[in-house]
Order: sequence, then C-alpha cells, then structure tokens
Amino acid sequence: MDTMPVKKYTPKFKQLMRYVPKYTEAEERRKHYHVMYLPQALQGVLIAHNCSTLKKLVNTTALVEMDHKQNALENEAFHNDKGQRP
Repeated sequence: MDTMPVKKYTPKFKQLMRYVPKYTEAEERRKHYHVMYLPQALQGVLIAHNCSTLKKLVNTTALVEMDHKQNALENEAFHNDKGQRP
C-alpha cells in the first residue's frame, strides 16, 4: 500500500475537519469523509463493518489495514518461496 498509514491519516483528517465544520458536524458525515479518502481496498471492507462512531471506525480501519499488510506480506513470501523451489 503506497498510501499514508491510518495512524498518520487520522490525526491529519481530524485536524482538517476543523476547517469544514459544515461538512463534518454530523457523525455520519465524519465517517463518510474519513472512509472516502482511504484506499479502495479498505473502503469496501469498512463499509461492511458499519461502525457507529468515528472512533470505532478509526480503530477498525487500523485493524483492517494491518490485516491487509499482513496478507500482502504472506502473499509475497508465498510467491518468493514458490519461485525458489526446483
């Protein structure tokens, strides 16, 4: 994943929310905009979780991101091992 990690993205997102209170007053809108700028691979998974608050969404996003990274590492290791066998 070549995007900003969630632990860096989230504080920046919260900082920027202050400048657009019209768009981020409601919890649903904050969640919507938080997900909207995440990588698409994470968006689909997060929508299925249907988190009730931004805090829960952020925590779930971090877990999903870790899972995606772990899967990518395992996939890469599998393909590297597969290519080295005679």
